[in-house]
Order: sequence, then C-alpha cells, then structure tokens
Amino acid sequence: AATTAAAPLKLVGGTLALNAELTAKGGFAMAGGTVSGAGALTVPGALAWSGGTIGGTGLLTTLGATTLTQPYGGTLVLKRPWEMAGPVTWSSGHLQFDAAVHVQSGVAFESPPSGTYYVAGSGTLAVDGVVRKSGTASSQQLGVPVVLGTGGTLDIQKGSFNLSRPFANTGTLNVAGAASLQVSGLSFTNAATGVITGAGTLITPASGLTSSG
Repeated sequence: AATTAAAPLKLVGGTLALNAELTAKGGFAMAGGTVSGAGALTVPGALAWSGGTIGGTGLLTTLGATTLTQPYGGTLVLKRPWEMAGPVTWSSGHLQFDAAVHVQSGVAFESPPSGTYYVAGSGTLAVDGVVRKSGTASSQQLGVPVVLGTGGTLDIQKGSFNLSRPFANTGTLNVAGAASLQVSGLSFTNAATGVITGAGTLITPASGLTSSG
C-alpha cells in the first residue's frame, strides 16, 4: 500500500526498496545507498542528493527544492524516470541519467557551480521549463539527447556549455554575450517555433544546423 512519511527521511547506505508508492512529505536526504523497486517516489519537501543511486522503475517526482551535490568529483546515478516539478540546483559533481528526465513548465534546472562537470548516460532530457547555466565562467556538458519544448528555454548565461548528443529546439535558446554553447552531437534541429537569441558564441556540429525557424 502507498505510504506517506511525515518526518524527514535519510538514506546513507543499504537499499530502500519501494514495492509501492512512497511520499516523503518531510523531505529526503540521500548521501549513499540505493533506491530500488517499481513503487513511485514522490518528494513534496526538499530533496538533498549527495551520493548513491536512485534506481528502480517507478516515477520520481520532486515538488520542493532539490540540490544535487557530489563534492568529491563522484557521480550521482539516476535510473528511474524523473519529473522535475520543483526547482533543481546542480551544485557539484557529475550526473548519470539512465532514464527520461522532464523539466516541467515553470521549473528551473540550474547549474551555477565553478567546476567542470557533465551529465552522461542512456537517458533523455525534455525541457518545458528552463535549463540554465549561471554562476561562473566554468564548463558543463550535457551528454544526453535534449529536446526543448515550445515553452522550454536553454539559457546559457556564463562560461561554456556543450551539448554532445542530438539537440532539438522548438522553444528558446539563449546564449548571453559572456557565454558560449557548442553543439557537438550528431544533429542540431531548430523547428519553426524555435528561437535562437543572445550575443554569445554558438558553435554548430559538423553536420550543421537544420532550421525551419
């Protein structure tokens, strides 16, 4: 049966096996271990993820503020689909997305760190909200296919950003004057609704830019 945890949950090792839906109403702090199982995991409060693997096949839904932090250059591994329904801040460390990730409308997935970090994996990133690189003149890379929906925005404010897998834009791509974006994946398509703006540097892939916009 579905379970609601009113008190904050903390996982530092071992396995949290979800055979039914779990709602972590008091928030969830994960510093290690593994989440598994087919049950959904819904976090209305804050999610502080600093270690371990969030796996299984059930849906992860985050409604509160989420922070992704791996201060030792390690990797946070996601193996279940993730609905970002609240703000997400990628503060440090690498990410591995092996499932579909969706940034909902009105939600920001922000990368402000000063280090060089990347997202890799076999998953995808669909954006109906905002993916933003802010902070310092550092370098980040998205190594999963990215699709910007008609209301989605990729906003590169500072530093350099690399999209190393196919990229499709039906929303808004903004590269500010102090920033650069390289699309090095196999394809870069810009639909009729796609907008490309900003005074920064945009480097297209060897295959070129296919634009209907």
